[in-house]
Amino acid sequence: MKVIVIGAGLAGLSAAIHARAEGYEVQVVEKNPSPGGKLWQWRHAGFTFDMGPSMIIETWIIDEVLRLAGQEPLEFEAVSPMFSVWLEDRCWTMDAGPGAALEMVRRLAPEDAATFSRIARKMERVIADVRASLFKRPVKGLLGIMNPRLLRIAALIDPRLSASEYAARHFGNEVLRALLSTYPSYTEHPIRQSPAIAAFVPFLMLQDGIHYPKGGIYAIADRMYRGALEMGVEFAFQTEVERIETEGDRVVSVGDGYAADAFIATADFNHIQSLLGRASRKKAAHAYFAAAVAVDRRLPFTHHTFLIPRDYPAAHRLIDAGGVPREYPLYLCTASKTDGECAPEGCESLFIVGVLPSTQEHDWADKEQVFENALRQIERMTGETIRPAAKKILAPDDFESCFNNTGGSVFGLSGLHNPFVGFREYNADKRLRNLYYAGATVQPGNGVPLVIRSGKFAVDLLKRSR
Repeated sequence: MKVIVIGAGLAGLSAAIHARAEGYEVQVVEKNPSPGGKLWQWRHAGFTFDMGPSMIIETWIIDEVLRLAGQEPLEFEAVSPMFSVWLEDRCWTMDAGPGAALEMVRRLAPEDAATFSRIARKMERVIADVRASLFKRPVKGLLGIMNPRLLRIAALIDPRLSASEYAARHFGNEVLRALLSTYPSYTEHPIRQSPAIAAFVPFLMLQDGIHYPKGGIYAIADRMYRGALEMGVEFAFQTEVERIETEGDRVVSVGDGYAADAFIATADFNHIQSLLGRASRKKAAHAYFAAAVAVDRRLPFTHHTFLIPRDYPAAHRLIDAGGVPREYPLYLCTASKTDGECAPEGCESLFIVGVLPSTQEHDWADKEQVFENALRQIERMTGETIRPAAKKILAPDDFESCFNNTGGSVFGLSGLHNPFVGFREYNADKRLRNLYYAGATVQPGNGVPLVIRSGKFAVDLLKRSR
């Protein structure tokens, strides 16, 4: 049996490895010239930037797929300090472990310490149930939602609340509220409508830490690619799939006649639907604006830094309406704090990320000005003037043209269109019996481990149908 995988990003590499491990003949077709998808590297004058995901959790999922491919697990280092949160001129620096976090809350927000401790214990149960349900298999319809573990999660975290409402209900401290309210914006949802379940992710980080692989984040894609090659997976790069041929309830070929018995599409879900003649006109999720900045001096930031301006609710209201505010929550990744190979001695590699409107709402002709505004915000909030020795900007229009993401959003269509908010598209097509899906726009969600997991979900459903 032959399986064709569309896309050689992390989801495609995972799907290829899992399918090959089942004994299937596997071929991967990829639009771009190298594997990794949105996880790729930019190198310039001794600087190295991972131009994509940067916060790694749930490393066991990565280890699992590498072992399946016959590869040694990567060597991960716990990032320490774990991250910093700036709310205007106040800065909290967090380290991993519930004890460390609780000690900081006792010191800086003693009025919230008892509540924080109680919620941290509750989140331990939520995390265990998420791992045993959402990370195990995809959820399909109302019957899938009736899973006892999901019902228990709903009992622990009121699903009727947004993340910001959840934070406001439980915490009085502005920094804690800001962190728990704004973090979901990095996973697509408008701040006022993101589900409260999203609050479990910062607690997962506090429980287990954030990790960094030796060799950089791209080492994950590189190791998976080498494993797939050694397993006998074939790759066709610079091969864009621009059409999908069907007969009855089956796909028969993709692109220029690539035929197979089954197909796993890991590109943007709505883009694949457009190739099938059924694209949605629904609104895209918010999109990433990112910039890699080579800095020729040291910076006083931690590896991971969140900058949250005081009036972040107003900024998010403007973003939700399709506007680009002058200031908004920024995420900074200074990987050179952990990995000295990322920058020349005495320098830093700085990666700036904001979540802003998609190309459906903004044409992004002003990307240079948006970048300059981000530098001004960093200077105003931290006192650090950033003068780029070199830079590379990735705006939503770049994500759209390079990766076929709807609206330039790495998350595809807004999850708010899903009647089961928080659950992305199912991993098997509703009409075509041999078409399956993986990637950030389907279940279980975005982020390196979940995207890798989606490849397993697709192959599990393929096996079940045989």
